[in-house]
Parts: sequence; C-alpha cells; structure tokens
Amino acid sequence: MEKGEKMKQINKSIIFLLVILFTACANNISEKELLKNIMVAHGADKMKSAKIDFDFRGKHYSVTRKNNRFEFTKTYGDSSGNLIFEKLNNAGYHYLKNNIEINLTEEEKRLRANSLNSVIYFFSVPYVLNDKAVKSKIIGHENVKGIDYFKLEITFNQKGGGEDFQDRYVYWINKNNYFIDYYAYYYHVNGGGSRFRVKTNRRNIKGVIFSDDLNYKSEKIHENIEDFAMEYERDKLEKVSEIKYENIEVNLIP
Repeated sequence: MEKGEKMKQINKSIIFLLVILFTACANNISEKELLKNIMVAHGADKMKSAKIDFDFRGKHYSVTRKNNRFEFTKTYGDSSGNLIFEKLNNAGYHYLKNNIEINLTEEEKRLRANSLNSVIYFFSVPYVLNDKAVKSKIIGHENVKGIDYFKLEITFNQKGGGEDFQDRYVYWINKNNYFIDYYAYYYHVNGGGSRFRVKTNRRNIKGVIFSDDLNYKSEKIHENIEDFAMEYERDKLEKVSEIKYENIEVNLIP
C-alpha cells in the first residue's frame, strides 16, 4: 500500500474514532447538565423575571414572576355575561365577579386554583422543570422518526410538589438542539390516566421559545408512559385535542 493510501486509511480511522468519542461524550451527560442545556435552548431563564400574556380556549391568561414571587391570572366572561377574574399568587387564590371578590368555599378555591395552575404549568414548560421539588433522571435514549433523543424522567418530592406530587413525566429531548419535541405524563386525579404531547408551531418571542401541543392518548398505555413514542411512531395513538396558545406577549422585567 502506498504512503498516500495509508494516510487516507489512518485519517478515516481517526475520524471514525472521533465520531464514536463525540457520541459517547454527548450521551454521557448528567441530569443537571441536560436541564441546563434545555433551559438555554428554550430561553427559559427569561421567564424568571417577566410578565407573559396569552389566550387559551377563549380565556386570557397572564403569568408574572420576579424575585421568587408569582402571580397567575385568568380573565373571561361567563355564560351570564359577567366578567370573571381569577388570581393565584404567593398569598393565595382570589375570585372576582364584575370586580367584586366572591367568597368561595375552601374546596371551590382549591379546585379553581388547581385548574389555573395546571394551564400555567403546561404553558411554562420547560421553565417549571427548575422547581426545587423536581427530581430528574435520564432513563435512556430513543430514536423517534430518525432523530435521537434523551429520555428524561421527572418526578416530584412530596414537600413542595403540590397535590399532584405523585404524577410522573417523561420528556424526549432532541440531542441535536436540546428542544423538547415530545413529552408524556401519568396523572392520578379523577381516577388517573396518561397523555402524550407532540410539540408543534415552535416560535421565538423575545428570546423565549413557545410551542403548541397535539394531545394524544392510548388505551394500552397507563403508567408505562415511556412507551408512548414507540406507539406514536406506529401511528397507534388517538388524538384527543389540540393545545393552542395564541396572542403571546412577553414583557421582560429588569
């Protein structure tokens, strides 16, 4: 073999080894590093000090966070033409009808507060994965529709995890850009169940990445939510709904 051919073979071997080494390093990442990369990719840290408004299913929502303080609001008209304003903040939950606060039972407050918080939670992914109650674990890798993903499991400590601390999530993190392309969750309320969401209509608003969701379910998958992507690839899931966040406005707070 001539000297030039030997060099070509050596160069190919070096490139091959570098590819293997790079792949191994990319896969050998800690949960902390992965979460950091997710936050950077989505511009999620900007949500730490900002007021964000959006519309969802005919209701107007706002999310304000600054200095570990938060305020979530929902404004809409009811079937009788009354203007309803709901507010959840560090001090608790408030319900106003035509600008007059209405006294609700503790159970009514709890249900309404949970409903408002749920909408804000899903809208705020992945920012909410920074919460102190979150426990994260990389549970594997998976190729979905030709793209390689980290599979990141999210569970919660009982302390600080809210009423839904037993819920479990799995996020599929694109290894190329650290975007969340899919996620699944198992919930315990109302008898329990599971859902799989596909991220769509991704857009950048003032450096923060937002997206809508296609919401799926399966009669075969319950607590084993890590199997959802495989069933999605096989076109075995039933679409339940479309989650569309409209008229998003971001105002960063200095």
